[in-house]
Amino acid sequence: MRRRRPGSKGSSTRKLYPKADRARVRGVLRLREVSPLRQRLRAAAIALAILFAAFGAITWWALESGGVAVLRTERLDEDPRETHVWWVEADGALWLEAATPERAFLAELRRFPVAVLERDGQEAPFHTDIVDTPDALARVRAAMRAKYGWRDAWVGVLQDTSRAVAVRLTPPEPAVKIPPPSAETKGTEPGKSP
Repeated sequence: MRRRRPGSKGSSTRKLYPKADRARVRGVLRLREVSPLRQRLRAAAIALAILFAAFGAITWWALESGGVAVLRTERLDEDPRETHVWWVEADGALWLEAATPERAFLAELRRFPVAVLERDGQEAPFHTDIVDTPDALARVRAAMRAKYGWRDAWVGVLQDTSRAVAVRLTPPEPAVKIPPPSAETKGTEPGKSP
């Protein structure tokens, strides 16, 4: 049986939509109505979610947007640890800062004071010295503030650096080249003359 469109000749809206259907439609429309309190709560939740997302995005951008190097340290029986670090040049050396003495990469540098630093697309090995003096830390903090500006201040709000530790990176000493044995010394034992 074919139904006629409402409003066409000979049709009735009441015939097309029985009383039970009309009541159901009114109930659905009532469910869609939201109380003012619920509307405010929903708006507050959305605003809070946007605020948290903006906070996270600003923090990520402050930490990772530029001037970031990757420090590779050796772990026992595992792959090397890669840590994103800020670095500065001061007193003829590269310096890093560990925000707390408990940082994992700092413990690894205490055990094995050699690391690889990748910055600006270049990798280089470095000997590391942990310099736990207030004077060294003050110089590194000042250099970090000068280089990273508002980003350093933002991270300072999130991370207490009162117990920070300065780490100096110096290039390794060049290896001493041992000349090959000459024809005269071949066949003799070390420490004995022919």
